[in-house]
Amino acid sequence: MWIYDKWDFKPHPVILFDFNRIPRKDPENLTEGIRAVLLAYAKSEEIFLEKKGAIETLFWQLIEALYGSFLDKN
Repeated sequence: MWIYDKWDFKPHPVILFDFNRIPRKDPENLTEGIRAVLLAYAKSEEIFLEKKGAIETLFWQLIEALYGSFLDKN
């Protein structure tokens, strides 16, 4: 790959959403499925998120917490 030695690749945290495992019959099911995934990621990383928050808020809280944790480890 041409770019391999020309770019400084740095690891970053990744959140994987497997939409095959998230119910998506209607918008409410999709929203609750995404909420469940966000809360499961948070729990696995020992991050506390409010369960009743908007999924957009939960998503950003999780990203910020994961990134902060990632920076602490590196």
